Amino acid sequence: MLHQAVLFVHVIVFAMTLAAVLREDLRLLVTRRIDAPRLQRSARSVSIGLAALWGSGLALVAIDAATSAGPWLPSAKLQAKLFAVGVLTVNGWALHAWVFPRLWGVAVRIDRRLWPAAALGAISSASWVTASFIGVARVVSPWWSFAGFMALYGAVLGVCLALALTA
Repeated sequence: MLHQAVLFVHVIVFAMTLAAVLREDLRLLVTRRIDAPRLQRSARSVSIGLAALWGSGLALVAIDAATSAGPWLPSAKLQAKLFAVGVLTVNGWALHAWVFPRLWGVAVRIDRRLWPAAALGAISSASWVTASFIGVARVVSPWWSFAGFMALYGAVLGVCLALALTA
């Protein structure tokens, strides 16, 4: 029962946070303009959501480990998800520490000079999408290795970087 309640919270927070990330990324791709106040609000809500996802995700791992019948070993799926979420967390820190402070309070048209910001945004999108896929990959996960999940992550990252840096 506890597992189901924590999973429900995790999924709801995930849906809300992913929607905020994708909505902002799509808006940036379409308009090619940065609306600093809107980006700041989105960044704050995504940070809160990510913290809640770490908390609920680690709670799910702890519950699974505590209720495991035998020696508990993390699966390739869990390892891949932790990797993707770890990358998106570090990447989010970089966005908040280096990119966003330079954008607050200014109207900026996106151009080639902002390629570092675009690259970090692409890494964010790729990490969120990959973690999302891994989270729902119950059917394929028994047959996928960590390397398989990472190959998928690399492909998604390549597409996101290409879109962000050439659009």
